[in-house]
Amino acid sequence: MDLNQFLSIRSAFNRIPQQDFRGERISFDELALLCKLQSVNVPVRTSALSEYSNALRPTTTHRLTRLDNFDMIKRVEGATDARSIECSITDHGVDTINYLSKQIVKNIPKGKPLHSIKASRVPHYLCVMGTQYMTAGDFIIFSLFVHENEQRLAAEAEEANAQAAEVEAEGQEMEAGTPEPESTTMTISQIVEMTGFAQPTVSMTVSALDDKGLVSRSRSGKGMPHPRTVSVSLSESGEARGEELKRIVRAMSMNTK
Repeated sequence: MDLNQFLSIRSAFNRIPQQDFRGERISFDELALLCKLQSVNVPVRTSALSEYSNALRPTTTHRLTRLDNFDMIKRVEGATDARSIECSITDHGVDTINYLSKQIVKNIPKGKPLHSIKASRVPHYLCVMGTQYMTAGDFIIFSLFVHENEQRLAAEAEEANAQAAEVEAEGQEMEAGTPEPESTTMTISQIVEMTGFAQPTVSMTVSALDDKGLVSRSRSGKGMPHPRTVSVSLSESGEARGEELKRIVRAMSMNTK
């Protein structure tokens, strides 16, 4: 799993329509907990699930309570310690994993990474991705970071090809320069498309990131379709957070082989 594969699965989950959750809307992290329980296939203590998801105990307990209310897991007192609670997945929980895995595949756009993945492989990715909690703000920063780096790489490749063609045509070498990316900014609509979040969620989250100095907003981004269109780009501190998130995702990737 590389950075774009991570984006494909996470954004596909975000695109699943409300009605397709069959009245049992669960979060990405709750689905990952189900996948973890399915993968081990034995009762697991709440403390161990907190450690797995790198979350505080109250946060994990809240997620497990929701899953329990939907009859997706079963919680019982520990076999050796009545003070501990052990969780196991139910048949309905397994059915939910299978169903949402198919929905995720369905919502990966054609041509995007993992578009042709089998639904049976999706839980493995979800289980790995569930080891780190990523807020909506972090996911937008990560998406902007991936977009900006792809644009820079594309511009460098285009410049290199153009220079090679000119050298071949003129029979002489040319001095290489640092190419300027065509556009490393994104509109709100582009962020919605890339992340799978609803437009109000993106707008509010971008506003909060701007207040924290992690992104910059303007109405004069190069290549923007309309002068009144708001363009968003990472600030220096946003770039630093993007680098940190890249390292986190790549660390996850090592576990998918």
